[in-house]
Amino acid sequence: MNRDSSRNSSGLVMTALFAGLAGGAAEILWAGAYAAATPLAVADVGREITVSLWPALAAHAAAPWFGAALHLALSFVLAGAFVWAVRRPLARAGAAAVWATSLAVLAAVWALNFLVLLPVLNPAFVDLMPYPATLVSKLLFGAAMAAVLVARGNAVTARSGTSEYNGTLIGSAIRARRA
Repeated sequence: MNRDSSRNSSGLVMTALFAGLAGGAAEILWAGAYAAATPLAVADVGREITVSLWPALAAHAAAPWFGAALHLALSFVLAGAFVWAVRRPLARAGAAAVWATSLAVLAAVWALNFLVLLPVLNPAFVDLMPYPATLVSKLLFGAAMAAVLVARGNAVTARSGTSEYNGTLIGSAIRARRA
């Protein structure tokens, strides 16, 4: 691996990390806003995330914080998997395709989570918020992730001095593979 491809690979990882942070933070902000407007305690959301993934910590006083940390860790994994999966198919696509794909994938993740996995793992989590509110949460994740991917894609390609992939998802990583 040459120095440029190593730099581009680390740029791809950083982009995925930023995308995951943005998506995870968008969901946390949405849950906070929803909780502020309803009787829901936002700490209950964090606690139920902990219950879903690490039930032994459910009674711990810091369970809501563990839930937030678990949520952000899963956000990084989800964005990383998304970037890895779509880096080639969307390499020449424009920003609209990145946005549409991000939103569609996150809607599918919502369906898998709330219609299949969570009813088995932790039915109480499913009952915390109505389906439309949880779907909005996932779509906000997708929107935040897409915004980062499009912005970072433009920033990375602009630095490279070529316009072949400007406006596309992680074009510099694709060029690195070809080099």
